[in-house]
Amino acid sequence: MKPVDLEAEGYENVIVFAKYQPEYEPLPAVQVEPGLVWTKWQLSGAERRAIMDGARVELFVWTFGQPLQPVALKIEGVEEEAAAKP
Repeated sequence: MKPVDLEAEGYENVIVFAKYQPEYEPLPAVQVEPGLVWTKWQLSGAERRAIMDGARVELFVWTFGQPLQPVALKIEGVEEEAAAKP
């Protein structure tokens, strides 16, 4: 899974986190509003096939000992399903 080059896709006001930090992969993003940053990711063919076969998506968040920030994962063009009740 790789972050999408948002500038190449024509998005405006793109910021790149870790642009000059070689220990990290640069992360293009758009600040949607103060306190909300949006990124877009491209899955490889192997990743798409694994998801189609039932693999789950994992999210790692480096907090560096700070409180966990809210995050959201979503699939472009797919509406959220209502949470099923047990």
